[in-house]
Amino acid sequence: PLNGKKSNFKRSDFLEYYGRERLHLPSSLIDQILLDFQSCLLPWKELISYSFLSTEKKKAYLKLLDGRIQRLF
Repeated sequence: PLNGKKSNFKRSDFLEYYGRERLHLPSSLIDQILLDFQSCLLPWKELISYSFLSTEKKKAYLKLLDGRIQRLF
C-alpha cells in the first residue's frame, strides 16, 4: 500500500507522501525528476511504436502510459 491505498493513486500520493514524507526528498529534486521524466515521454512512446508488440498491444500500452502520465502531470 502507498499512503494507505492499494489503487487509485494520485499525484499527491507519489509526490507528497512517497517523495517528501517517506524518502525525504527536497522539492527541488522532485521537480527535477519530474522534468527529466517528462523529457523521456516522447522517446518512450516512440520505442513503443517501434516495438514488436501487436498493434492492439501497442494501443493498450500507450493508453496505460497516458493514464499514468495524467496522474503525475
